[in-house]
Amino acid sequence: IYQVADEDKFLVAGEHPLGKYLERDDLEVIIANLSPEGQRKAKNKIQEILQRHVDNMIIQEGGPALVAFLARNGVKRAVLTRNYERNAII
Repeated sequence: IYQVADEDKFLVAGEHPLGKYLERDDLEVIIANLSPEGQRKAKNKIQEILQRHVDNMIIQEGGPALVAFLARNGVKRAVLTRNYERNAII
């Protein structure tokens, strides 16, 4: 995403007050400040990364059994993730 931001003509041209020196911490802020083409590229890159993570996901040993036990015993469950909702649904 940083590479996309560095190459984005909107930021490089200095047309945006953050310029090329956009803080490198919050991806949503970075993406929101890119040109429409830069936003498209960044969102595509994020989708590629997320898909790669899903494709290579390793279920924690004992995880499915624990979830089944909790369900059988009426214990409410929730997913907390710093990622996108799509990952939590999988």
